[in-house]
Amino acid sequence: MSFDFITSGYPGIDYIMPVNRAPNPGETGVILSAPPLSSPYLGGCVLNIAVGGARLGLRTAAIALLGDDPIGEHILQGLQADGVNTSLGIRTVEGGKSAVAFLFVDPEKQHQTFYYPGVSDQDEITLWLDEKDLSGTSWGVITVGNPVHNQQVLEAYVTNGLRILWTHKNDSHAFPTSLVKRLAEVSHLVVLNRCEASAVSSLLGLSDIRGLLSYAPEAIILTQGAEGCRLLTADGETQVPAVNPTAVVDPTGAGDGFTAGLLFGLCRGFSLKQSCRMGAVTASFVLESWGGQTNLPDTNALKERYLAVFNEQLV
Repeated sequence: MSFDFITSGYPGIDYIMPVNRAPNPGETGVILSAPPLSSPYLGGCVLNIAVGGARLGLRTAAIALLGDDPIGEHILQGLQADGVNTSLGIRTVEGGKSAVAFLFVDPEKQHQTFYYPGVSDQDEITLWLDEKDLSGTSWGVITVGNPVHNQQVLEAYVTNGLRILWTHKNDSHAFPTSLVKRLAEVSHLVVLNRCEASAVSSLLGLSDIRGLLSYAPEAIILTQGAEGCRLLTADGETQVPAVNPTAVVDPTGAGDGFTAGLLFGLCRGFSLKQSCRMGAVTASFVLESWGGQTNLPDTNALKERYLAVFNEQLV
């Protein structure tokens, strides 16, 4: 069985808490609303992107390690309910603890995030991956995750001829220089925000992120929040505007939503510019609700908002 895309990285669930401010060390912040501890949000870039694609009708799979605890079971049930394949590369570790994230969101919608990786960051646990299903798959996505496991997955992508999309996070553990260099050598498409672009430039000794195009990537997409995104290729730069949500409730997972919408466009044969627009549309839905997956659109919702914003019918 082949897929439209496969994602790899840290899984988890999110406890998201609005706070009055981001306190400095030694200070106290106030949690404005108690989180729903009995029903946390599914999270982690790997899961957000996989679910986002599945909601849009793509065939997606996730590669990750889970514990055999209630959290791991909650994640599996959520993925399966959304149609994400869990048999390709999800391994449940007996006696292991699944990952959990605590996200504190201030009134300016800025995050402070604390992540417990559990079994997903234990190098000694072998990542299970059934490579027979990689052949014929269009895209392989590398997100923030255990570097040992992501290196294994990356080489499997390369060996089996997948086009590689790399989304970076400012996590020096997840993205050591050696892995960043390898990703630069084999990735077809890179999605970065401003801070991530600066980090990658520093790691690779580039004076400007455009220098990354001298490696393998055919394009770099620089996301800029409300300012939209810049699409950089060897032929120049294209600006794609952001899509305004009906309300900004929670930014958690908006970047992952962008990536899912982008991949939907690419897998359906649209141009890179159109696909970036679809990413912007998908991200706008994510912003309208708490949690990175709660308000992900289906295909009809995506097409309707795309038409309203860009005056273009998606066929």
